[in-house]
Amino acid sequence: MTDQAEIPKLFSITGYSLVGGGCAMVLMLPLGMFVLQPLIPTGNDILLYLAATIGCAFVAWGSILLMTGSLPDAASAVAMPTGIGFWFLSAMRAYAYAASEQLSSVAGPLLLGESILFGVVGGLFVNFACARLLESYGPRPAGIGQRFQQIWTSWRSLPVWVQVWVLAVLVPPNVAAVAFLDTPIGRWTAIAGLFVLVTNGTLLVGQARLSGLMGVPHLVVWIPLVIFVTGRLVAGQATGNELVLGVAVLVVNAISVAFDLNDTRKWVTGQRELAWPDVGSGPTA
Repeated sequence: MTDQAEIPKLFSITGYSLVGGGCAMVLMLPLGMFVLQPLIPTGNDILLYLAATIGCAFVAWGSILLMTGSLPDAASAVAMPTGIGFWFLSAMRAYAYAASEQLSSVAGPLLLGESILFGVVGGLFVNFACARLLESYGPRPAGIGQRFQQIWTSWRSLPVWVQVWVLAVLVPPNVAAVAFLDTPIGRWTAIAGLFVLVTNGTLLVGQARLSGLMGVPHLVVWIPLVIFVTGRLVAGQATGNELVLGVAVLVVNAISVAFDLNDTRKWVTGQRELAWPDVGSGPTA
């Protein structure tokens, strides 16, 4: 018989939220079609149907979390896809904010808030999925100061060329996008950068080290970004500073996506080293 434990709060709060929200979305269909039909503009039935369909998926998702939360093995297995699912929900809201002026003007703070919330929740579930692997390497750094020290040591233990690539090549064009928020490419790139900051930040604090898993959020948000920037450049819609920024973002982020695909492949195929770095070790080439 499988040992049962108390359902972790992460699972219970998220599970009940998904079930409750999903039920509300399902009820929108009969309420809208049969009770409030005279008040709903013609042609919105399909939107109610889609909302109800998504609600059914949320109910199933939340139920799985509630049923597996007390089973350690099942909870660990469910946590990773749940975390990635929340990352997609986060990225969807980030891009809705970046792509739609109407949505950003009406519900901009809500979209950004949800994107940050879902990004953090996704990271918490991924960290939960890695908990057993992390524990196998010994006690996790307890204090926040010690964790940041371990993160720094982990960063400095990376090959020098990787450190140079990140700081001198990858970061500058993505950060520079903040200065071009009045352009579509600048806006999309900046919002994607916020998503990466939130998701990778949650992983870093939880795991106290860099890992190949940090490439997964990049894939979620940068593949759509690369496609968008490519389309805008090919169509000749970007000019001036936006053109320069677009070329830089396209080249740099496309290369990064290639690296991230390889890191993700390694993780999926079982190369999952998450050992705490030795605080006394110096950088290695």
